[in-house]
Amino acid sequence: MKKNVFVLSLLGAMVLGTCPVSAEDGTREISAAFRDIKIIVDGKQLSTPAEPFIYNGTTYLPVRAVGEAVGKEVAWDNDTKTVTLTTPPPTIEADRDITGNLDFEISITPSGKKERTEILRVNEKSGNETKSYSLYYYGLSDVSITIDGETLPLAQALQEEKVLLMDILRKCMIEEKNGNATVSATRGDGGTSFWCKDYTIMQLYAMTGETPQDLYIGFPKMKMNELIDSYYPLFGCPTVEWIVEYYINNIAYWKNTPEQKQETFEEGLSKIEETARLYELSDEELQETLQKYKETCKMYLQ
Repeated sequence: MKKNVFVLSLLGAMVLGTCPVSAEDGTREISAAFRDIKIIVDGKQLSTPAEPFIYNGTTYLPVRAVGEAVGKEVAWDNDTKTVTLTTPPPTIEADRDITGNLDFEISITPSGKKERTEILRVNEKSGNETKSYSLYYYGLSDVSITIDGETLPLAQALQEEKVLLMDILRKCMIEEKNGNATVSATRGDGGTSFWCKDYTIMQLYAMTGETPQDLYIGFPKMKMNELIDSYYPLFGCPTVEWIVEYYINNIAYWKNTPEQKQETFEEGLSKIEETARLYELSDEELQETLQKYKETCKMYLQ
């Protein structure tokens, strides 16, 4: 069966599941064949939000659905009309409360470019909670570690548990106490930097306090503000979840009169909507958040 469909000249937005019809985007009408095409990944049929079709002898598939099904991360850059598929880095499990081997030396290989590379993803346990964040190299092409006379890539040593991720931070603290490193705080105490002799270690924290956000290893005395400006445009901004919790607690525990509670409730509604725009929440996500906020506050406003 053939259908008339609108398709972008670059096909980028279409294969990602969106297909805006706009003259500025260079759309045109084509005749495509829809033949109930099935996509099989590792023996299992893949269900996709957009139906595959054939045009001019080429089969077009929704790249996000297919890419994610084969373990790729898919990104769409609307400015450059580019679809990017990347292989996610390995994930390691870490325990913040365990101390391992602190007898090691780290060496770096600068890349000459002020760019970050995601090396590992970390699920870090602390007590009964587990937080997830990433380990990045910044301005480096590689980082090596020497343990018991053996030198190997740091990423390999972490995956093989020859060294623990928290041990790197612990050693920086020891170096700082011994006068061999300088420690400084980043914006609003949202992170800590250790300037060691040959490299820098920085731990960023989320708005909620002790929640790790990301860990960086970079060249000596790298500028933290420059890194934050490049990769964390919302650094230090409260999340929508934080705003909701803040205003609920205010209404429940700090405001005494009905007038104060109602005024705080309405201020919270406005602040949630404002923060949602910053974080580009969908209308559905915003409405769901507002509904939960209203339902929770209802018992305190009566």
